[in-house]
Amino acid sequence: MRIQQLTFTRFIASISIVFYHYGINIFPFNFEFFNTIIKKANIGVSFFFILSGFVMIVAYNSKIDINFADFIKRRLARIYPIYAFSIILLLFYFIIIQLFFKTEASEIDFKGLILNTFLIQSWYPKYALSFNTPGWSLSVEMFFYTSFPLLYTYLYKRYSLKIITFSIILIYIISQVLLHILLFSNFNHINSIDRHNLLFYFPLMHFNEFLIGNLTGMIFINLKNFKNKNYDLLIIGLLILLIILLKITTVVNFHNGMLAIIFVPLILFISGNNGVLTKLFSLKPLVFLGEISFGMYILQKPLFFWANGVFKYFNITNVTFIFYIYLISLISFSALSYTYLETPVRKLINKIKL
Repeated sequence: MRIQQLTFTRFIASISIVFYHYGINIFPFNFEFFNTIIKKANIGVSFFFILSGFVMIVAYNSKIDINFADFIKRRLARIYPIYAFSIILLLFYFIIIQLFFKTEASEIDFKGLILNTFLIQSWYPKYALSFNTPGWSLSVEMFFYTSFPLLYTYLYKRYSLKIITFSIILIYIISQVLLHILLFSNFNHINSIDRHNLLFYFPLMHFNEFLIGNLTGMIFINLKNFKNKNYDLLIIGLLILLIILLKITTVVNFHNGMLAIIFVPLILFISGNNGVLTKLFSLKPLVFLGEISFGMYILQKPLFFWANGVFKYFNITNVTFIFYIYLISLISFSALSYTYLETPVRKLINKIKL
């Protein structure tokens, strides 16, 4: 089962993260109203994790069990071609800068490169954000992928929904309480990047989000008389509530799944909706933007480095002009890579029989 209208939400989350990384001081995001929201737009990664868990359940719900090797092959076929390409782009950038400009900032982090290549950087807090920084979330996703066949076969297919619901909600609550205790304890107050990265990028700290996504998928499948109804007003209301929460200054940290309280009903209502928003989100151009959003997310850093290098070479310094040319280039390049790299390579890999 594929829920078409959810695809565009990936684009919204992805481009919000790009704004968070590179557009936070650019018009119109430098206005206070937008700025306070964009400063917390990294919660888009949390949405990705929850949505990933949801999609896994919806896609595999009819199966009795999951072949581990085939599942991992298909997930790698989806994420690795463009991920490998992003690493190559960054590697070439650093090599060229090193050869022609010989700057210290261009030195290649070989340990980070190796960990990134094998998608294990998030397990090493010191290197979680190394090399292609957004790749940390793929390292976490890879942990989810290796866990899912086991969860599905040995837990989800063996126990009742009540037991699964209680267990996952308990894990979610414990995860949020533990995060905030550590955030406000001496553990985090000691000036240590390793401890900060352990709290925010370590795979186990995000496992609750994937599990909540799995639970959301199971609830959606079991809900009767829920699908194909008009939930437009509820969706708009949840989006307004999300904006209000992002605008409020609070000690609560949203990065590791706290906003599941918004994302879970949002995913459910969008999935079951048949209103105007679904018709809008199902338009082919918007669905395509959702399809290329993964490329946008993982290519954002290498393309930003290349764009900055080119503009610097031609002495172009207008940051607003640079950002929007970069943004157009990122969307265009992601569209090309999806069409001519990601899709054909994925199909080729999926044909391989293990």
